[in-house]
Amino acid sequence: MRRNQEQLIEFENSIDNLFVHLHSITMPDQGDSPRPVGLEEKLKQCEEKLHYLKQRVSDRPPSAQTYDKHSEIFGKVRNLLEKSTAAEAQNLKISFEDVGTAFHVSLDLEEEEQDYIPSRADIKKQGQQLVRMNTKRRKRK
Repeated sequence: MRRNQEQLIEFENSIDNLFVHLHSITMPDQGDSPRPVGLEEKLKQCEEKLHYLKQRVSDRPPSAQTYDKHSEIFGKVRNLLEKSTAAEAQNLKISFEDVGTAFHVSLDLEEEEQDYIPSRADIKKQGQQLVRMNTKRRKRK
């Protein structure tokens, strides 16, 4: 029974959210209609607005409905943007001289990291050293 109540509340919240999102859409044949009170009235108004939006999209000309990524204009704009941003510092590529050895070194580091597992005493000693270092810095300042 509790699960059904949770689902009902979730359904009501979803309809309320949809109603809020569609609130700003005005339909031409809709005047000052009274504000819907019940859940069914909200659902009916949402359905009408969604049908209206669907009709408006289907009435658009075919050239406006599709966006051709291979069009000449799109290619020109893309090329212009790529050329203008290619020289920016954050877009420069960094080249590595020897990629093969760097990869092997990183694998060796991973193996070394997996071999060493600090004990509880080691962790405690490191923590105490950090505390001492931080307190010495504060005293000097």
